[in-house]
Amino acid sequence: MKHKTMSIILVVMFALSSCGCIEYGRGSSTDTLYGLEYSGVFWKTWSVWLTNDHPYEGHSAIYSIANDDTETLKKVQDAIESKKKVKVLYRNEFLVYPWDYSSDVIIYDVIDE
Repeated sequence: MKHKTMSIILVVMFALSSCGCIEYGRGSSTDTLYGLEYSGVFWKTWSVWLTNDHPYEGHSAIYSIANDDTETLKKVQDAIESKKKVKVLYRNEFLVYPWDYSSDVIIYDVIDE
């Protein structure tokens, strides 16, 4: 019975993810971008590192860029080279395509501060 229930859950999750991602939030963050990586075992995806240099947060955050979003990728590369703080606009998605994103936080625009 457990295997049947688990199989049904997996089939439903796969069906939902094949239909597209489900957005559950949006936000922005003003940070310095310091890393960009294109990597993956099966599917290569873009990962972006933010410093999160706010006084109450000392850790880095890893966001994604859609593989086909060349405009945002260029803005991220420019922000990393300039080493200036930028405003990053992102959306949170559930059941993301593994071949498009490395995390569930996806950058869709970068604005100079």
